[in-house]
Amino acid sequence: MALQLTKREAALILASIRNWQEELKTVDLYDYYEGYFEDIDPLEDAQIEDLCARVSAEARIAD
Repeated sequence: MALQLTKREAALILASIRNWQEELKTVDLYDYYEGYFEDIDPLEDAQIEDLCARVSAEARIAD
């Protein structure tokens, strides 16, 4: 399934992911967002890198 995003949407998603990644270095965010991670573990740093690369490479950006 291809994800179609505008440039604004893709930029927001990547900025949000990168912000999460940066904040994880100093803050335990899991407690703040535990509702999203009830039965799963959040991604680790290397997995976040892979996700950002996939969003950048695979998301079809349509304006």
